[in-house]
Amino acid sequence: MRLITSFILAFGFTSLATNYRVHGQGEELRPGTSVERTLKSGESQTFTVTLDEDTFLQLVVEQRGIDVVVRINSPEGKKIGEFDTPNGMQGSEDVSFVATTAGNYGVTIFPLNDSATTGVKGRFEIKILERRAATSDELKALKNLELNAIKSQALLKDLVATVTQLKTSATKIRYQLTVATLV
Repeated sequence: MRLITSFILAFGFTSLATNYRVHGQGEELRPGTSVERTLKSGESQTFTVTLDEDTFLQLVVEQRGIDVVVRINSPEGKKIGEFDTPNGMQGSEDVSFVATTAGNYGVTIFPLNDSATTGVKGRFEIKILERRAATSDELKALKNLELNAIKSQALLKDLVATVTQLKTSATKIRYQLTVATLV
């Protein structure tokens, strides 16, 4: 049961709801150049990076006195992912992904909505570490990730529909094994 709870929580953390004001809308990130900014609770900074199809991008955000989340959006504005490691208000948030289509990708940085950081003002520095053509292994991993996301969504729908049946041990074990194979 703990595994199922962890699985559901993981989905919850990847869909953080945030309310913040956007600053720095669309400034272009370039390899070899870092950008340092101030950020406080309730605000965000947004950047863009232009990528070709099947391009691998790795960037890092150094946190200095504020715990941030990094959100990546596709050229169509669809959320690709959010990145936040449990390192608090100091340290780096490492982000890497493969662009599936050519265009301008959005990189939004905002404070983690946590009562401990309310009213906190800090700094961050963002820079591109690597930008190159994706390898065949990275492209395969991306396809596998997409397939697992589809399977996971179907499993969650099934889980919600059958949550009343989780009283039996056999059902609990079946879901734990299914979730374990997906994870």
